[in-house]
Amino acid sequence: MRCTNAQCNSLFTDEENTPFICPNCESPLNINIVHEMVGKIDIDFFHGRTPSMWKFLPFLPLRNAANIITLGEGATPLLEASNLLGDLNIKQLSLKNETINPTGSYIDRQISLGISVAKELGYEKAISLSTGNVGASVAAYSARAGFKSLCVLPSNYKPGKIQQIKLYGGNAIQVTSDSDNALMELVIKGCKEFSAVNLATSSQHNAFTNHGAKTILYEIFEQMHAELPDIFIVPTGGGALLSALIQACLELKELHFIGEIPRFLVVQPEGCHPFIDAIDQDLTPEEVFAHPWESVTTEISALAYDVPFDYGWFYLLKKQLRRNTIIGITVSDEESRIAQKLLSKREGLCVEMASATTIAAIKKMMDETPDFEQAITICAILTGTGIMDVDQETKDVATPPAYEDSFDWRKVMKPYLS
Repeated sequence: MRCTNAQCNSLFTDEENTPFICPNCESPLNINIVHEMVGKIDIDFFHGRTPSMWKFLPFLPLRNAANIITLGEGATPLLEASNLLGDLNIKQLSLKNETINPTGSYIDRQISLGISVAKELGYEKAISLSTGNVGASVAAYSARAGFKSLCVLPSNYKPGKIQQIKLYGGNAIQVTSDSDNALMELVIKGCKEFSAVNLATSSQHNAFTNHGAKTILYEIFEQMHAELPDIFIVPTGGGALLSALIQACLELKELHFIGEIPRFLVVQPEGCHPFIDAIDQDLTPEEVFAHPWESVTTEISALAYDVPFDYGWFYLLKKQLRRNTIIGITVSDEESRIAQKLLSKREGLCVEMASATTIAAIKKMMDETPDFEQAITICAILTGTGIMDVDQETKDVATPPAYEDSFDWRKVMKPYLS
């Protein structure tokens, strides 16, 4: 470490416990690595060290790797939530942090695959329905692929998310209807009229896209050294993420990489939970699709599907599962908001309310079902960044006080740092 002040030019080594700036003149330090002390590194060190979800291409429905449209999605960290354990009264919790994907959510995995397949099939335009994070992802990956894109949005779509779509150069229209069926019908008509691909994150309308989400589970399997947790906690709206994770488990079992399928705790808002109702009542897809949720009363828009389009995929998969593999639980918006703040303050992770439902669900399960903790290993999927909810998160954030630059720093700062 060398001082950047030419008149000082002091030199230090890491063995001297040097501070962040030069202790002699308080100028910045320039750091250089002494390669002779690091050890031998040959060219092979740099081969294959740029991971992404596309390392799992053999598990994905794309023929030619040359058609991959990527922004570096996947390869997200699996973090141990050591600070939260006491708050939740559990012994172990892993967090799959999908918030660091290119546009801030796991949806990027789906859209990356979907638009890659679209390119392979000769499409140049994309239309999609978005009630949450799909819009930004479609706009970003369309820009990357050189596609023209349009997202159809419900009337209650968050302004911040519309702005994100526009920043990526995407086009969007809002429709004065919050019916997922009605909005999807418009998307389907538009795709036919303009020869566009439907980039819906719904297996009912695009058989390819959602397989991108399988890579979350493959990564967890790799990160846990060829093991899976006893229970996954999955925020659920239309059911695509849940179904993709189950699909991946079944594939690993078919290959004899795992024995039993883990349990899945499915979380939905109290103000919109048609998927959980369908599970509890063992409804057929036809019954579910024929009776949309009538009154959505949740602010968690990313999970507010009045029709869970991927229930059909799930219904096929669940026939291969043991009984009690799927558990449903609902949480209130207030419980999710509290969990969102707790996760930020305790673990430094800013997630959207949809992701925070997983933490709210753990707390609720521990309060209502104490033996829930018998699950030795638990993994919660954090689906999207809290920046998506920035307008919502700042409702109760007070403006910090302002002081003259001559303030008594000891007096002012002491309450915060003591």
